[in-house]
Amino acid sequence: MTAFRRALHVLTEGNHYRPLLLSNLAAALALRSEIRGNLDDLREAVARGREAIGLAPDNSPGRAMYLRNLSAALLCLHEWTGAPEHASESVATARQALRLLGDDSRDRAAYLANLGASLAAECEARRGETTLAWTRR
Repeated sequence: MTAFRRALHVLTEGNHYRPLLLSNLAAALALRSEIRGNLDDLREAVARGREAIGLAPDNSPGRAMYLRNLSAALLCLHEWTGAPEHASESVATARQALRLLGDDSRDRAAYLANLGASLAAECEARRGETTLAWTRR
């Protein structure tokens, strides 16, 4: 984490590598949160992932990966907290990533698996709701 943070400190605002570095930091924080059982790391992972998306231009070649990393962190946050809104945001983010990825990508299966896990979590989280309107997004 120290190396990521130092690199972010050195990179100027607007540097085109900043979103990539933030997304990689987010993925590393999410992994560390699983290993150490630290919710603060996971919350920071989500925050850094959102920051990466916010900085990446719409046509950035890495944007789909940044979205997938954020979706995975949100899914972990949902699993930790049980908050349905995290599962819903994970689904929405995974769908955005798939739209950007393209049908012929060799990574498509992994992105679909991420979406499937997010959809399953959202379905489970919303099991008690009396309407299925939330599925029609």
